[in-house]
Amino acid sequence: IIITGDFNTTSNTEEFQVFLDADFKSVNREGVTTRTYNAYDPTGTRGSLIDFIMLKNDRYTEVTYIVCEETMNGEFISDHNAVISEMIFLPVYDSIEITNE
Repeated sequence: IIITGDFNTTSNTEEFQVFLDADFKSVNREGVTTRTYNAYDPTGTRGSLIDFIMLKNDRYTEVTYIVCEETMNGEFISDHNAVISEMIFLPVYDSIEITNE
């Protein structure tokens, strides 16, 4: 299960903890505090990290994680920066039958 989007909450709240308690993991890199909500403020003084990619799957390898802070003509095109992650999902086998024929 993958849930993405604007959670309207930071990762240190009861609301966010509900997802963690349900065995979801945030793809957002540990220690990365780049704001995803920018409030259209190019100075970086407003906004916070409230957009997340949440997974309920232990069988993946994260390849990349970025928060896109690009602007057009010095202005943000949205009040939220895109959160981009590339992952490789590993296959899940219910059972493997080995025969000695």
